[in-house]
Amino acid sequence: MARQPFATRLYASVVFLLIEALLLGGFGLVLMLVPGREARLLAARVASGLPPREALSYVEGRVLHVARHNSRRRTFLRPEVEFTVGGTTYRTRTKASYSPTVPFQAGQAAAVLYVPDDPQRAWLVWEYDRLTAEKTAFHAALASAVDWIKARYLRFALVLLGVSAAVFFVNLFVPVFKPFARRSGAA
Repeated sequence: MARQPFATRLYASVVFLLIEALLLGGFGLVLMLVPGREARLLAARVASGLPPREALSYVEGRVLHVARHNSRRRTFLRPEVEFTVGGTTYRTRTKASYSPTVPFQAGQAAAVLYVPDDPQRAWLVWEYDRLTAEKTAFHAALASAVDWIKARYLRFALVLLGVSAAVFFVNLFVPVFKPFARRSGAA
């Protein structure tokens, strides 16, 4: 088997390196456009419909009662809390029912977060923390994975291009040994 002429090998190797560089660079550019950790966590909180904690006010309330709902397999609990803002009394419930327990009993004090302009929009601090943790846990894990990939991608791309360049130069400048060429041609 005869070795390809130098110009053909050069052309093929250069085209391969250019395609590889374009693919690695394009993927790297797309990867760098992916938002970072802080942006993802903010987007998760906004998507959950919860206002940022900094925009909420804090007040102590009192648990009026804990409603129970029985299904076939579980008992779900949903506390109702009363709190006072500016002389007006408001009531709120947890946004969901929880099983098997909630850390509240009737008559117990409970911390409440509310929107200052609209105290009817209120959450128990316990539930608000749960909701934000649930909504942001997946996004935090995804953001950490993306940050890990971003931190290592440049090194990976440079090593891959370096190996390809080494193969390119070996392919171009290392001559084929004649005894090997004769044996493979005779077969």
